[in-house]
Amino acid sequence: MLGATSEECEFNLDMKHQTVSARRTDLQRLGLIDYARDANGKRERRITASGRPAYVKVATTKGKDTIKFGWRISAKGDPTRSRHKGNPMSNEAFESLKHSDVCARRILAFMVKRS
Repeated sequence: MLGATSEECEFNLDMKHQTVSARRTDLQRLGLIDYARDANGKRERRITASGRPAYVKVATTKGKDTIKFGWRISAKGDPTRSRHKGNPMSNEAFESLKHSDVCARRILAFMVKRS
């Protein structure tokens, strides 16, 4: 089965819908995933458990290479550290971004397997 819907990622990775949706949007903006398309170039859909159609997305070549070579998905380190001088709230926000990177990598790795 080619690609994955958000629901398939949620179920297989045991993640919340909000997490999967947000991270897949990030991955698409970075060019690591894109819509699966049929022979006519139309976006493919699959029926979800609720009976509604959902778009199927696949890993791009860049996404596959990111997993294969272990490339970073986002910048290493807090890029705003010099501006906030180690403010605890900013540090906390950056820590949540690192968690987002871990989730995005798990989703991307799953999609690479399905692409």
